[in-house]
Amino acid sequence: MEISVFNGSNFLEVHTKSKHAVDPVLKITNRYKLHAILNDPRNLMNKYFNLTSDAYFQSQKNTKLMLPLLMGCILIHKL
Repeated sequence: MEISVFNGSNFLEVHTKSKHAVDPVLKITNRYKLHAILNDPRNLMNKYFNLTSDAYFQSQKNTKLMLPLLMGCILIHKL
């Protein structure tokens, strides 16, 4: 999971089977997403949320308590 993803330069380079991108102003282009999928097909499973982190966690409140168990790494930028 990465909060404040912006253009995805860090997010898409992390190699793992499941990732969530959270940013109210996602600027990851479809071309960059396609390039990342071709480099690592696991990027096809990425989930993108055009939300603030507060709104994201509110929408995920049923799994919020499990978040540390579900996510192996959480990157937070610009706090």
